[in-house]
Amino acid sequence: MTSKNLFFNLMKENTKQRLWTVALISLIFFFTFPVQTALLISSYLSQDRIDAVWEREAQGVEVIKQQLQERYLSWTAIDNGMLVFLLIVFAVVCGISGFAYLHSRKKTDFYHAIPVKRERLFTAVYLNGVLYTAVPYLISLLISSLMIQVKAGQIFPWGEVLKTYCIHMSFFLLMYTVVIAAALMTGNTIVNVLGTAVFFLWGPGTVMLLIGYFSSYYITFYQDGNRFVELLQKSSPAAWYIGAVSEPEKAGSMALWAVAVTVLLIALCVFLYKKRPSEAAGRAMAFRKSQPVIKLLLVVPIALTGSLIFREMMGSDGWSIFGLVCGLVISYAIIEIIYNFDFRRLFAHKKQFALCTVCSLAILAFFRFDLSGFDSYVPSESKMEAAGIYCRRMDADFLEDYLSELELNSDSRGYDYVSWKSKSAGELVKEMKLADVTSVIEIGKRGVTDAEQAKKRNHGILRSGRYYYRDSSDETIDEVVVAYHLKGGKTVLRRYNMNLSAVSGALDKIYDSEEYKTEVYPILSYQASDVAGINYEEYGDFSHVNLKNDEMKARILEAYQKELRGLTAETRREESPIAAIQFKTGEMQEMIDTLREKKRDFSVFNRKFYYPIYPSFTETISLLKECGVDVGEFLTADKVDKIVMEYYRSEEDVEEIPSAEMEGVYSKERGSWKVTVTDKNEIRQILDSSLSDSLNCTNYLNNTFTGVNLTAYVSVKRGQTEDEFDAAAMPETVQTESIDGSEQETEYVRYGLRFDYDKIPDFVKETFKLTEENMKNDVMWGY
Repeated sequence: MTSKNLFFNLMKENTKQRLWTVALISLIFFFTFPVQTALLISSYLSQDRIDAVWEREAQGVEVIKQQLQERYLSWTAIDNGMLVFLLIVFAVVCGISGFAYLHSRKKTDFYHAIPVKRERLFTAVYLNGVLYTAVPYLISLLISSLMIQVKAGQIFPWGEVLKTYCIHMSFFLLMYTVVIAAALMTGNTIVNVLGTAVFFLWGPGTVMLLIGYFSSYYITFYQDGNRFVELLQKSSPAAWYIGAVSEPEKAGSMALWAVAVTVLLIALCVFLYKKRPSEAAGRAMAFRKSQPVIKLLLVVPIALTGSLIFREMMGSDGWSIFGLVCGLVISYAIIEIIYNFDFRRLFAHKKQFALCTVCSLAILAFFRFDLSGFDSYVPSESKMEAAGIYCRRMDADFLEDYLSELELNSDSRGYDYVSWKSKSAGELVKEMKLADVTSVIEIGKRGVTDAEQAKKRNHGILRSGRYYYRDSSDETIDEVVVAYHLKGGKTVLRRYNMNLSAVSGALDKIYDSEEYKTEVYPILSYQASDVAGINYEEYGDFSHVNLKNDEMKARILEAYQKELRGLTAETRREESPIAAIQFKTGEMQEMIDTLREKKRDFSVFNRKFYYPIYPSFTETISLLKECGVDVGEFLTADKVDKIVMEYYRSEEDVEEIPSAEMEGVYSKERGSWKVTVTDKNEIRQILDSSLSDSLNCTNYLNNTFTGVNLTAYVSVKRGQTEDEFDAAAMPETVQTESIDGSEQETEYVRYGLRFDYDKIPDFVKETFKLTEENMKNDVMWGY
């Protein structure tokens, strides 16, 4: 009993000396929860707001109360950034204030003279710090929750609120214990603060430095976001906490891991507390043996950071060495001053300085000369199980379109909207399992060759933050991301900025395979029962396909799947999509119905999940015609009144053309040459040789010419409804003269087009004096 009373007396006496901590935390929690909750209630349940809602709907008050409770629950949730920030601050305050006596010789002698084991003394101070935060937090949370339950009158999720409280406190315990570990390893309060910062920031900083070195020195490095995010989360307690905030669904399991690590850290802290000498008070570090280790772990990353900064700024090895020397000398000197509290000992322990120098130079050389063979790595076929590949030129739409995941969300005001989650290239290739590893290896080897050339020259064209090698202006250079799935279960990612023209055969073979199409076109796995409806697009005009019955829907889906599977890269080089089709799923239809019922905007669905219809898709086109859709007939020469061709050229270039040969008008202000075409035969030639500029799908394999902007004008009657034409297209009002000379208004709907490079009519080339030489810079090349 005496021992028990002594323990609680220790806690009581420690609290008397730390009343300011208790008062500060309690006050902040009081304003964070009860006061802010009262303000929230006053705002949501104000008479003006109730009256305004009541006029719109009788159940409006209940909706407001539900919104009030949801808003409050968002404060208590794991992803409340402000609450996370406060708990991190409280962990630092409680940890440092609780063991600050260890940094004073008088207080240390006093506490250690008390006839009680050090374990009990540690436990008393440790528990006080936990209670100073846990109790005010819980009381404030309970008061606020009761206020909401009474005022909102809803079923209140007490279990969820208390669970979230436990999760937050689990992470608090982890950070609090880490701060105490820093206090035990240091002998000065200022150094304790610096040590806490090191424990919180060293891990994330080192990971970011590692990413920087891989990105700067390895041309084929692909930054796999998920892998590095996971590494960042595990690099420090604060990062682990923030990681739980960004992924609330994983917060519970992450909190359990936090508790497990906390238990281990507590055992370590007790060990350090028992071993810590009383005379360590007032010194920078409590344990002298830890000084060289910590020094090495700090100096080397700082030196490497200095090297990387100067390399990125100046782009040379000389400046890189200069940055490394500066970071090395400055950081080493500062740490020695902190350790010894003496400016005269800037470079004490020369052997340790030499070790830091050797380690820094070795790591720099490791990356600079690629001693690991990172950029030259391509596994042998015998070691591979499967492969994945992404190249934007193969199809630009599937990554951010066909493979997107959609979700219906609501903002804080209750406004419903659709969000889209797109896959990254890394996520795609890691999931893709292609059996044709031979073609992928061929592409990888060419990527390695181009990377080696880029390194040798080191003054190629800088693109997207990395150098690539171009041997000829006729080559198509673009990015390829590759995943090598090895037989041992390991996956290696590489990114190549490479010459696609050199591996066009391998790329074509991959694209033409059914296994690749199945991976990138989800439509190929649809069943007729998955499809709620079919939409059609041509020249930015959207319409529903009038399906006669479910059998017709199944026939169109089956025909399109067959023709898409049979689509080859060679076909795509010869023709471009003339229209697009969307197979609307049941999930999409449910979201559209919800948005329509709530009078929300659902036009966003006109921008996603549209697949191309090529002229060679004859069976699909025929079936759509049976449903009243004339594919490719939206713009014809009979419907188009005129086409304006605009060619951007400098005034000097135009002056070289004899005035007698020049058609149209040149605008100095716009720097463009405009020619209006009204002849039906010439309009027909332009339409036959061009493609829509607004279609929801892109074909990069067919070369297109962007040097001449084409705008087709279709006249509409005044007052014509938007349903008859594309509501997204803004009619242009122009002044024209009638036969009798009076002015009248004519409205036009405009449609953008661009030329197929291989089909540009001769009269257009003659009009603008186009040659292969002056056209090549305005061509979007395939490979």
